[in-house]
Formats: sequence, C-alpha cells, structure tokens
Amino acid sequence: FGAEKVDLTDRTSVWISKEVFHEFKTNGTSVINANDWEGRREFTVVSEPDSEDTWYPVEVDGETKYLRCIKVEDKDGEELWINDDENNPIILKMNVDFSIELKSIL
Repeated sequence: FGAEKVDLTDRTSVWISKEVFHEFKTNGTSVINANDWEGRREFTVVSEPDSEDTWYPVEVDGETKYLRCIKVEDKDGEELWINDDENNPIILKMNVDFSIELKSIL
C-alpha cells in the first residue's frame, strides 16, 4: 500500500486475523472492517460445506486449481471469500464497495 510499512490493527486487508478466522469457524460470524466508509460490520458464513461456494478457482502455473474457502456476507450483500486455512487465511475475493480478486499464482 505504498512505500511505508503500515500495521493494520483495526481493519481487514489481504488476510483476516486468526481471531476472526476462529470466530467464523466456531460461531459462523465475526465483526470486521472491510472498507473505509462504513466501519465495522458483522459478516456471517453463508457457504454450506462442500457446496459450490466452498471452492474457489485460481490459476497456478497455468493450471486451474480449487482452494477450499469460506464465503461470508454482511446484511447488505457485501461478500468475502476467504482461504479455509488457519495458517493462511488470505482473502481470495472481495465484493464490498469495491472488488478485488486473486486470479492466478505464478
């Protein structure tokens, strides 16, 4: 996010915290700040185990691979797809007031 190092203590970007990951896995909900305009919001897990929403396609070295993910949504329909790995809970796709998506890994 520029030339300086920034520690995000109250916002979510690229990865979610282990605490938030644990809340999604155990409670099915967590409160996070996914954008600068609306503050902290509650997101709820909406993906059912082994449904289409639990697999996220990404190109790895030219081949499509599928990563297990957790899809969460807030009351206004903002969505995040999170890698279902407590050691690497990277946000794979985010549709909030803007969109960002991981498409390939080289």
